Amino acid sequence: DLVWHALKEKVEARMIELSPTSNTYYGRALVIFRSKDAAENAISELTSRCLVLE
Repeated sequence: DLVWHALKEKVEARMIELSPTSNTYYGRALVIFRSKDAAENAISELTSRCLVLE
């Protein structure tokens, strides 16, 4: 849902825990896009701005 609302792309995503004691507000995710163009557009968007949960 997060990627859809931010980038308007449907993806498969999984959160990656950095460590058992890591902060739940910060993290990483593995995201699989449906096409190379969609992935490149997402990288371009994220290079120019931040993705923040509210």
